[in-house]
Amino acid sequence: MIIEPQFTCGFYSIIKYICLFNKILKQTPMKKIALFLAISLTVACSGDSDSPKSTKVLLDKTVTTYDDGSTVEATYFYDDDFLIKTTYSDGRSDEYTYEDEYLTQMKELDGTTVTATHRYEYFSINRLKKYTIQRGDITSYQSYEYLNNGDIYVRTNDLLRDGYNSSDGHFKFRMTGSSISYIEAFIPTELLPIYTVNILYDTKKSPMVNVWANSIMSMAKLQGGDRNIRLYSSLGGNMSSQSETTYTYNDEGYPTQSVTTISDNTTYTIEYFYK
Repeated sequence: MIIEPQFTCGFYSIIKYICLFNKILKQTPMKKIALFLAISLTVACSGDSDSPKSTKVLLDKTVTTYDDGSTVEATYFYDDDFLIKTTYSDGRSDEYTYEDEYLTQMKELDGTTVTATHRYEYFSINRLKKYTIQRGDITSYQSYEYLNNGDIYVRTNDLLRDGYNSSDGHFKFRMTGSSISYIEAFIPTELLPIYTVNILYDTKKSPMVNVWANSIMSMAKLQGGDRNIRLYSSLGGNMSSQSETTYTYNDEGYPTQSVTTISDNTTYTIEYFYK
C-alpha cells in the first residue's frame, strides 16, 4: 500500500527537522522559530506502538499569532489517521508518502517547487534506522543505534554549532516515558558534550498524539512526545537559550491555546482546532 497526497494546493513546510532550537535561534527569523516549535509541539510520540488509534481526535488546524499581530494558519489533511499533507497560509506545504504502514518520505514545497526531501529507513515499524534530508546539493543524515541502557545513539554529519564543524558528530538522547527528555551533542575532538538540551513536558495530550508515525517524526527531529513541551532549555558555551510555554486545555485534555516565550522575550500564541 502506497499512500500519497491527493491534494494539489501549495502549502508550508516543517522547519529543518534535524536542527535543534539553538541552531534555529541563531540562523532563522523569529517567525520560522515559532513555526518550528509549533510543529514540535504537535508532532508527538505514540508510546509503545504506532498502530492505528481507537480515539480519532485529530488536529484540524493551528493559527499562530506573532508579536507584530501577523498570523500564519496551518491546515492538516489525513487519510484515516495517516497525515498526508499540511498546508500553510504563506503558500508552502509538506506532503507525506507511506509504503504499507511505514512513513518513507516527506517533501517540503514552496508553491510547486520542492525545497527539501526527507527520507526514513527502518529496523522495524517503530524503530528508525536512518533519516536523511536532501536540500539542493546538500545531504544531511542521522543514523540510529539503540543502546542496552535505553539511550539512543544518533550519528550525524550535520553537527555545525557555533564554530564546531564536524562531519562525524553524534547525539545521545534518552526517553522519559515516551517523550524525548535529554540530549547530549558530541564531536570527535571533545570528550565532554559540546551542549546539552533538557525538555520538560506537561501531563496532558499532544494535539497529534493520535496520528500514525508521529513517534518517527519526533525521533527524526530529536524532540517531541505524547505530551506537550513546557520548557526547552539548551546549555553549552555561549549557546544557552530557553523557551517556556503555557497551555489552555479542553475537557478531553488537548491544548486549545499555547503561549510561548523565548529567551529574547519574544512571545507568540498558537490556537489549536480539532476535527
